[in-house]
Amino acid sequence: MNNESSSYQITNHLIGHGYKKIAYLGGAENLLVAQERFLGFKRALTEYHIPLKKRWVQESGFRESGGYKAMNKLLSLPKDEWPRAVVAINDPAAFGAMKAIQEHGLSIPDDIAITGFSDDIRAALITPANHGAPISF
Repeated sequence: MNNESSSYQITNHLIGHGYKKIAYLGGAENLLVAQERFLGFKRALTEYHIPLKKRWVQESGFRESGGYKAMNKLLSLPKDEWPRAVVAINDPAAFGAMKAIQEHGLSIPDDIAITGFSDDIRAALITPANHGAPISF
């Protein structure tokens, strides 16, 4: 998998669906996979002239617990500063973020859309399932 290209395509997909307020839950900065995925995310934002907001970039690591904590940090911002979409470093981080979103009484994807990476076997069990067109890499 080309991490940078895949992250770019996922972010571009969200932008294509009208999302402009997009957060990023990433891995440790010293890991190549995390660096590459963040570069793809930033490249898509730059291409569409969407500013990168530092408060919307949270380190989550690669586990559900990290995604949960990172999403709760985002949801601790004033409501008018919440992102409308989230790109997570992988599916487990996305699952944790989804739990935080739902615990706040929010709907996915109506209130906040979320994406992940890795095609975790549990992704097929998640509600809601992919509402957009399939993305192939």
